[in-house]
Amino acid sequence: MSRRQLISTTKAAERLNVSPNTIRQFIADGKFKGYKLGRLIKLDANEIEGYLDRVASS
Repeated sequence: MSRRQLISTTKAAERLNVSPNTIRQFIADGKFKGYKLGRLIKLDANEIEGYLDRVASS
């Protein structure tokens, strides 16, 4: 079983070329799953990459 690589909302925003607030809105809208670690919100890097692959192929 592969381990989940969690990244910050800032890193996810850089990867998607949007603001961290947009990433938080995507989480609130259910587009991405957020993982709360204390006060921090993290995202699965594989989920971000999969999203990029889907967008690039459409």
